Amino acid sequence: MRRFTFVLALVLFLCVNPASAVDPNASVVQLRKNCAGIGDCFTSFVGITLWLWGGSPAPRATPPSETDRVLVEIGPGVFSYSQDPTCNSRLVRIPGDPPVREFAINGFVTFRGAGRDRTILRRTFNGPGDDSFVAGFQSIGCDGLEFHDLTIESPQYATIFRGGGWLDQGDDGTRARTTSLWRNVDLRATGDDGRTPNASAWTEERCHDEPGTTMGVVKGLHYFFDSRLIVEVGDFANNAFAYRASCAETWFFGGEIAVEATDETKHGVNFTALEISNNGDVRAFGTRIRSDTRGAAGLSGLNANVPGGVGPIGVLVGQQLDSIRPGGVLHLHGSSIEVYGGANALDASALVVTDGAVLAHTPGSSFEVEVAPAQVPQRVVRACFGPANPGCTPADPSALAESPFQWPAGASPPGSTTEANVLESVEGKDLFVETDRSCAGSCNPGEDGNRAHLMIYNPTSCPSTGWRDVVTGACR
Repeated sequence: MRRFTFVLALVLFLCVNPASAVDPNASVVQLRKNCAGIGDCFTSFVGITLWLWGGSPAPRATPPSETDRVLVEIGPGVFSYSQDPTCNSRLVRIPGDPPVREFAINGFVTFRGAGRDRTILRRTFNGPGDDSFVAGFQSIGCDGLEFHDLTIESPQYATIFRGGGWLDQGDDGTRARTTSLWRNVDLRATGDDGRTPNASAWTEERCHDEPGTTMGVVKGLHYFFDSRLIVEVGDFANNAFAYRASCAETWFFGGEIAVEATDETKHGVNFTALEISNNGDVRAFGTRIRSDTRGAAGLSGLNANVPGGVGPIGVLVGQQLDSIRPGGVLHLHGSSIEVYGGANALDASALVVTDGAVLAHTPGSSFEVEVAPAQVPQRVVRACFGPANPGCTPADPSALAESPFQWPAGASPPGSTTEANVLESVEGKDLFVETDRSCAGSCNPGEDGNRAHLMIYNPTSCPSTGWRDVVTGACR
């Protein structure tokens, strides 16, 4: 037992790995590749998290708090590690009769790098014996975290935020607001190895209202400024989501959310850039959302369990692809949703809204859906998961797809270079001006017979053409 204790202490010491004694009350510490001549300095990212929030032989005198924040200055270089660096809020048992249980909210740290192309925090995979979640960073109910000017990479999860606005601890639950701010940060996942077949730049777990819990709504809150969340889907991933929101309210200003196929991407992958379900609420302004399979060839069966279309998805609001957790809110303004099927035999969907009390509100945003010949580009899809929600229909009025869009004017329908309609969308959501409509014998003297007519997408009344001429009232 003594030998085991000694070895464990040695391992913890090596993980913390300060170059010299660190002030236990330091409010600014350094992470460097070489700490020579630098005070309060570490060479291990995991070691800094253990010092900040406990677990090291010599932790900070008191964990950071709202009135005692800590700044971690990170120099240039690649900092590799094989453990999940974790901020963990927890219940603390205070001695007494009876003992008191008090919730200790951790967090309140700013991690500031030297630039996202210069400071890279890289989680590595240890092989089959690695039973962790392979996370570049993990927060469990922590508050007040900030990340600036750096990159976090992982083969599985770049970041995991657990608890959302609530953290379940044993036989009771405690409300904890989970907040974070990200500025000029890249979060990247590769999906090329790990314990479970998932690849996600951001995922939220253990929400406050999961089955068996009774806590009220206390959402987390996150802000992203000019940050990129990218998943490159390797051969290990079965589920690829750049951003998976289910617990919190998140605001994006600029930046990009993208999932990209590679020549190692497998058939049948759940492949979605942004998935919002349960209590997830995403507001994006000037953000590029991209689902891109052009880097792969011969893919098939992507998102096969989504009714209404099989292929890459830009944004899915509502039902999660691998569980029954309907809900979700999307507000998208001045942003773009881009879906590229490449040469693969795949349809592609920009926005999928499933059954349940969901809202997708996208005025002022642009859409681009590119597919191979004979494949179907879908701008908006109303999908119903059927067996999971008996009696639901794709026209479920509780699922709101507020996504009006006017396509550029032209002689042919959107997405087509011929007279054939190839676009699919939702009734009444899409408009375009056809520029060469005949005046059908009612031409005035000197007119050439070509007129501009407004068309509205109306497949219920015009199933063969999809479009109704607003001027004449006839199907196109």
